[in-house]
Amino acid sequence: MGNDSELLKALTLALQDSLMVVAPPGWTEVDLDIVASPAGLRVGALSAKGNGSTEPPPRPALNIDVREEATRLGEGLTELTRVLAENGKPWDGGKVKISRGKDFVEWKLLLPDGSMRWFTRLLLPDLETLVFSDDLFDLLRGTERAFHSLQGDFARRLGSTTAHAYDEASQRLTLTGADGTIAHATAQLVGSYTREDFLWVWGWAVAELDAACTAKVRHVCAPENTQAGLSALWRDHFHCDEGFAWALAAHITVAVGGRGLVRAESPGLPVVVLYALLENPA
Repeated sequence: MGNDSELLKALTLALQDSLMVVAPPGWTEVDLDIVASPAGLRVGALSAKGNGSTEPPPRPALNIDVREEATRLGEGLTELTRVLAENGKPWDGGKVKISRGKDFVEWKLLLPDGSMRWFTRLLLPDLETLVFSDDLFDLLRGTERAFHSLQGDFARRLGSTTAHAYDEASQRLTLTGADGTIAHATAQLVGSYTREDFLWVWGWAVAELDAACTAKVRHVCAPENTQAGLSALWRDHFHCDEGFAWALAAHITVAVGGRGLVRAESPGLPVVVLYALLENPA
């Protein structure tokens, strides 16, 4: 099977990322009912079980449309089954059973009679590199309430903005309000999001930027440590929804002691830059 084995592994890891968004937090088993459509496989229903000993934690604010992520899950399964069919294991829908233990996750594609068409096991070293994880969800839950409190007060004070300019050397962000007022504040450049490519890039990963203007953010993300389960912080870039990039930047804003988060656009460019303000604008 050769290269197809690596492709199947990569596809299953991508499916696992999507599943973590779609399934309720704290799941130990998930059953997906998969239906065929003219556009490919789709998730018809999802049922999940937890360990039953504790109340599952709430879903953190990822700012991702769960229905859209379920569509991506179906698209990933469509591609997975295409590769399987090329290797003599056709599967056109039915049930997918996923279970996880402490150090692994198992994916099984089942036939209508309950027999297994395909099985794979994802081990901890690979799972720890995925974007979406219980560790990340715990992290975001831990700061989201503080961020909402900060951001609500900050947004009322700042109002809407029409232009921005950032000086890397002084780490000063200049904001022009809709009414023409100008405000200044010290800020850290958190990262940038390109809407055309759905690509998030951490500011500390851009070699051309002055290291000082991203130093506090880099300290929180700790890319040198590659902490297990937190690859969303130490990967220098990855594809995601813009809302999820905001959720990450919101956590960073609290972690660096910020006063609020600014979303800045440049006219005619498909790039959004997120800044964590370290002081209230004056």
